[in-house]
Amino acid sequence: MDAEAALEDPDAGEGLEIGIVDSAADLPPEQAEAVAIAEGADYCDLEARDPEHHGTLVFGAAHPFAAGATYRFYRLFGPEPTYSTDLLLPLQDARDHGVDLLNISAGFPHEGDGNSRLRRAIESTADEFLVVAAAGNQGRGPTESVNYPARYAAALAVGGYVPRCTSSVGLDETDRRLWAD
Repeated sequence: MDAEAALEDPDAGEGLEIGIVDSAADLPPEQAEAVAIAEGADYCDLEARDPEHHGTLVFGAAHPFAAGATYRFYRLFGPEPTYSTDLLLPLQDARDHGVDLLNISAGFPHEGDGNSRLRRAIESTADEFLVVAAAGNQGRGPTESVNYPARYAAALAVGGYVPRCTSSVGLDETDRRLWAD
């Protein structure tokens, strides 16, 4: 992908459907009118659209590179804790909606019983859409830094970038994934 060209192309991402599993998005009216938003799902019972503004930030990071895409929001995160099995609902809804890419802004530090169900669900969608998952920001070490579901081979792990980072980047030879220490 030519990121610079995508930033300049208002039709970049045209024809794509992008799902965002997060806390929804609270877009200003003028921006909401200019963006193609399709029905997603709301798994929370909250009055505020995006109380933490995280879903809005995730949308803001994706939209400049895919301004022509259609977006679906799967609101999962609210005041109650989220468990790995909670992600099964938006995965199925995204499958039913025919998304091309599903961003999951959640991560869990270990793979428990529920996460193995999540792994199977993500693997089963691999031929239908790409799962992009938050790598996490705990920084526990080279092999524990990436959370689940981002650690699954069927998911693409993404994370933030710190321009003054003095960490080294390495390659895990067991599964060919890059990590930053």
